[in-house]
Amino acid sequence: PEQVLGPKRRGTKVGFVTDTLALPSIASQVRNADLLICEGMFTDDLTESAAEKKHLTARQAAAIAREAEVKKLGLIHYSPRYTLRDLDRLLKEAREVFPHTFLTKDRQVIELKNPE
Repeated sequence: PEQVLGPKRRGTKVGFVTDTLALPSIASQVRNADLLICEGMFTDDLTESAAEKKHLTARQAAAIAREAEVKKLGLIHYSPRYTLRDLDRLLKEAREVFPHTFLTKDRQVIELKNPE
């Protein structure tokens, strides 16, 4: 195998979380991910609605990212009714908890470089 394989190196870890409530087990499943793609469907003012519909707020997604010590958080599955102003607010609420947050876009390519 040494003829075709190089030395061991650290892999890249990606977590994907959607259509869920904020469960305590999520952070342990995505711990130390290089990228966490996570739903952040609702703003803080709709926390109750998010729980009823079994979705996360952007702030809850950010709290998971912080607890799991991921490197970056990409928010997905946000409400299609949101305007650009609403999306700015969604991102602001998440970044108050986890600064390395961004909003994903349809067909977006996210390049993850191996640190080695």
